[in-house]
Amino acid sequence: MPLSITDIIVQSIALYKQHTTRFISYAILLFVPGACMTISSAIIPILISDTLMVGFMGLSYLVYVCIALILSLIGFWFSITFIRVIARLHANEPVGTMVSELHASKKIFWSAIGVAILFSLSVFGGTILLIIPGIIFGLWFAFSHYYAIIEETPVISSMKASKALVNGRWWMVFWRLVLPTFLFTIGILCITYVIRLPLIYILSHTNVTSVLFVTWGVIAQLILSLVSALLAPLTTAVPVILYLELKKHPVDEERTPETQKT
Repeated sequence: MPLSITDIIVQSIALYKQHTTRFISYAILLFVPGACMTISSAIIPILISDTLMVGFMGLSYLVYVCIALILSLIGFWFSITFIRVIARLHANEPVGTMVSELHASKKIFWSAIGVAILFSLSVFGGTILLIIPGIIFGLWFAFSHYYAIIEETPVISSMKASKALVNGRWWMVFWRLVLPTFLFTIGILCITYVIRLPLIYILSHTNVTSVLFVTWGVIAQLILSLVSALLAPLTTAVPVILYLELKKHPVDEERTPETQKT
C-alpha cells in the first residue's frame, strides 16, 4: 500500500528540511522568470509608448507578450529540472550541480511541453463535455508529466503509463494527491496573506498617481512572489513523492490474495 496522506505531508516537509539549501536555491531560480515578468510589465510601458501600434496591437503589449512567453518557457525548464532533482533526492540518488541538472533536463524539455499540451487538451475537452470527465481525465493523466520528466518516456507513452498507474485505485490516488496539496496551499495562502497586510497598508497610504506607488507595487509583488516560491517546493514534492510510491506499489500488489488466485 502506498503512503498515507499524513505520510506524504510528513515526507514532503522532511525532504525540504533535509535539503533546505538546495530547495531554496531552486526556489529562487524559479522565482527569477516571474520576477522578470513583473518588472517588465512595469518598465515596458515607460520605455515604449502605448500609441505605437503593430497592426491592431500596441507595440508595448506585443513586446511584453513576447518577453513573457520566453520567460515562461525558461521557468518551465527550471521547474522540470527541479522535479527531477526532487525525485532523485527522495530516492536517495546522487544529484549533480544546478548547472549540470539544467543541462541534463534540456533533452526532455519538448517531451514535457508535449505532455503538458496533451494533458491540458484532455482536461479541457473533458470539462467541455461535463465537469466529471474533466476531473477523471485530469487524474488519469496527472502523472504523465512525471513519466516524461523522470523516466524520459515519449509523450504518448507517458500518457498511457499515467492512466495505467491510476487505474484500479482512482479514489485512493485522488485523496492522496488533492488533500496534501490543498493543505499546503492553504498554509501558503495564510502566510502570504499575513505578509500582504503591511504591503497593502503602505500602498493605501501612497499617492496612486506617483512613481513611488508603481515602485511599491512592483516591490510588493516581488516580495509575495518570492515567499510563494520559497514555499512552493512543498506542493511540488507531493505529486513527485506520490508518483514514486505508486510505482513502487503496482495495482497487482494491492489485490487481496483471493483476487490474485482468481
